[in-house]
Amino acid sequence: GYGYGMWAVIDKESGSLIGRIGVEGHPEDAVPACVKQDTAENDYPAGNAFDVVELGYIVAAEWQRKGIAAEVCTAVLDYARDALEMRCAYARIHPDNAASIRLAQSLGFKETDEIVDGEKVWKKALQ
Repeated sequence: GYGYGMWAVIDKESGSLIGRIGVEGHPEDAVPACVKQDTAENDYPAGNAFDVVELGYIVAAEWQRKGIAAEVCTAVLDYARDALEMRCAYARIHPDNAASIRLAQSLGFKETDEIVDGEKVWKKALQ
């Protein structure tokens, strides 16, 4: 393994499964928005596909709107930056998923004009 992937998120008190949050590397599918060269319009670091991770998250309905996803995603992105030395993260979000869009925005992701499999690509520079 690469030292990362999707991790289970467990409530410490009850032991209940809250969801799955993590980053995955898909160098063969790396989003061009994260790896194109810097330009005046692109404030994201140039790099290659191996500097990029995809952030994924799913949280059970009863655990949503409590700040859990934001807290865990922040820790996961910090880990991707500091331990994995990734330069860019992206998330693919369906345009109708308002809650996921709000989370991505709160984490500092910016919407791109790219669409992959019907999902909008959001990106965030990590370094």
